[in-house]
Amino acid sequence: MNRMDRRRFLVSSSSAALAAGTFSVPALIAGSPNETVRVAVLGNGNKAREHSGILNRLNAAGEPYKLAAISEVDSVRLEQAQKMFKPEKLYN
Repeated sequence: MNRMDRRRFLVSSSSAALAAGTFSVPALIAGSPNETVRVAVLGNGNKAREHSGILNRLNAAGEPYKLAAISEVDSVRLEQAQKMFKPEKLYN
């Protein structure tokens, strides 16, 4: 299997995010019927747990954010994420 280093991952993921952003502009102009921002987190390391916690606190404070999904390759961390943050979906 071909391992991807961090630099190549960042380049490819930022390119994908940029491409996805260009397609979502018409939805912003038209006004979305769903005002809740649904966020997915990749991994459940220290930074990802921090981000997930912030999203849950924003949601609890009445802000329109929802933790839609967490993706993690380590099954132990995935189980921890499920217990801590209760996302809508989990991906392994």
